[in-house]
Amino acid sequence: MKKILTIVLSVLIFLAAAFIGVANVYRVDGVVLDAKTVSEEAKIEAKQMQMELEEAYRGESSLFAKNEAALAVIEKYPYFRLTKFEKRYPDVLYVEATEDPEVFAVEADGEYYILSESGTVLDIRGEKLNRADGQPNVIVKGAVPQGGIGDTVSGDGLSELLQMCSLMARNLNGVRSNVAEVRFDDVGNGGRIFLCMREGVQITVYNPQLLTEEKAVAFTEKYLSLDDEEKLTGFIHVTESLDKTQVIISYRPNTLG
Repeated sequence: MKKILTIVLSVLIFLAAAFIGVANVYRVDGVVLDAKTVSEEAKIEAKQMQMELEEAYRGESSLFAKNEAALAVIEKYPYFRLTKFEKRYPDVLYVEATEDPEVFAVEADGEYYILSESGTVLDIRGEKLNRADGQPNVIVKGAVPQGGIGDTVSGDGLSELLQMCSLMARNLNGVRSNVAEVRFDDVGNGGRIFLCMREGVQITVYNPQLLTEEKAVAFTEKYLSLDDEEKLTGFIHVTESLDKTQVIISYRPNTLG
């Protein structure tokens, strides 16, 4: 029995030594950063990110390398998010980081909260134009945004707006190409959200906190059903029935012109 125990312990010691030896051999020798960018600024940021990633994993065993260090580096760059992390043995790590495009510019005390489509605060600045193409972001007026750079924005009506625009984007060619401006009217107490479309139609969503998803689907379908001339003007109104279980939608042309 003692002889068997000695053999087992010897095998375990050998395996542990072998494992430690392999771990020491397989050290990270390089980090490949594949940065998916849409702006020139992001390309500059990616170069700095590459250096920080290499420093974060320098000398680490590739067997034990995890994505936590990559996440910590990428979190310093609010426009980017980690979208892939792979070990490419024996000694290379592959990191994919994707830039979130700017979509919304929310007015706030003379500045703009620049948001991604999902609501991440990418920047807070005095410039409302998109940093990638220099064209207007979707201007949001009347909201009270809260949160710092890198946070998910909060504030009355903003989560409902983001949810509606996300659903709209699935059926339209994105949000920026269709919505020019959004205005909030007493949204914290029910109120309304106005979406001013680039062609000219105005969509008014009453009580956006109620049946948010259903209302977004309804006005998107109604908007898509309009012919090209109808999209140039007119109003789409979206509300709910008295028992708050059914969406009511209507369209009327602008007859003032």
